[in-house]
Amino acid sequence: MEKTVTPVLQRVYVKDVSFESPDVHKALSKPWKPELKLDMNTRIHRVEGKIFEVTLSVTAKVINEGSLAYLVEIQQAGIFTMDAIDEALLKKVLGCECPAILFPYVRECVSNLVARGGFPQLLLTPVNFCELYDQALAVQAAEGDTRH
Repeated sequence: MEKTVTPVLQRVYVKDVSFESPDVHKALSKPWKPELKLDMNTRIHRVEGKIFEVTLSVTAKVINEGSLAYLVEIQQAGIFTMDAIDEALLKKVLGCECPAILFPYVRECVSNLVARGGFPQLLLTPVNFCELYDQALAVQAAEGDTRH
């Protein structure tokens, strides 16, 4: 049985946020058949000792009928305190659990920005960050990279 560790969230905040819609009228004058291109990334920074800053970056680009409807970028961060655990488990918790804690904040911010931009609400689908973490490890192993 794998040991589970829950990170303690000390603070959550937006580091950076951007919403761009180059031509709202043009985007909304066409039939609404959006194509979503979603990119996510996680950065981990040890602040000191057992305190870490985890940043979940999300870019959502929506194309409608061949032209850019809008682009949303957000960097949602949190300060987490971790109990003393081994390095491999620490990396997994920081790469899985912490982004999962931050994701609902990202999801709400994206939804609000898109709605304020005059577009139909965008609700990001829940993400299994542990599965993504394991996939990234598998890719690194296949490429011979032992860093996580």
